[in-house]
Amino acid sequence: LFAQRSNRDGVRTQEGTGGASNAGVVGAAYRFQPDLPINNPNGSFTIARFGDPIDNPFAIVTQREQNTITDQFQANVFADVKLFEGFSFRTNLGANSINSRNGEYIPTTINEGANIGGQATVINGTSTNLISENFFTYKKGWGEDHSLTAIAGYSFQKTVGESYTASAQNFVSDVVSFNNLAGGSVAMPPASTYSQIQLSSYYAR
Repeated sequence: LFAQRSNRDGVRTQEGTGGASNAGVVGAAYRFQPDLPINNPNGSFTIARFGDPIDNPFAIVTQREQNTITDQFQANVFADVKLFEGFSFRTNLGANSINSRNGEYIPTTINEGANIGGQATVINGTSTNLISENFFTYKKGWGEDHSLTAIAGYSFQKTVGESYTASAQNFVSDVVSFNNLAGGSVAMPPASTYSQIQLSSYYAR
C-alpha cells in the first residue's frame, strides 16, 4: 500500500507556439540583450529592444506561476491457495490511481500577459491502472531426475485516463492567480480528453 502527495512549482523552459510572447526562459536568456537591466525606471520589467518583444528571462522565472499537485495511491494484494498436492492457484491484484491539478497563471506584469489582461488555466487529470494476474500451477516429480511443471493463467490490464481544461483571460487583478477563473471576462473554449486501453490474454506453458 502506497500513497503520496506532491506539490511542485515549475518554470517554462521551452518555447511555446504563438510567437515571441511564448518564449521560454532558456530561449529568452539567449536572445535577450545583455545590457538591459531587469526593471525599467518605473519598476516595470524590461522587454527586448530589438527583434521580437521578448520578456526578460528573470520576469519569466519570477512572474509566471505554474503549480502542480499530484495525489497518487497504489495498492497490491496477492493470494496463494493450495488446492491439493502439487496443484495451486495464485492471484495478484494491483491498482494505481493518480489525480493531478495543474494551474498556470500568466500575469499582466510580463508582456505575454499584458496583451491579454492576464490568463489563468487549470487542468485536472485522472489516470487509473488496474492489473489482475491469475494462474494455476501443477508440479509433479518422478524419482530424483524427472519433474513436470505446468502453468495456465489469465492476465488482464486496463488503463483509463481523463483530463479537463478550463481557461480565462482579462482579469481585473493578478492577485487571485489561477484560483478564480470566473474573474476573467473572456472565457476560453474548454477542452477534455478521454482514453482507455485494455489488454487481456490467456497463457499456458
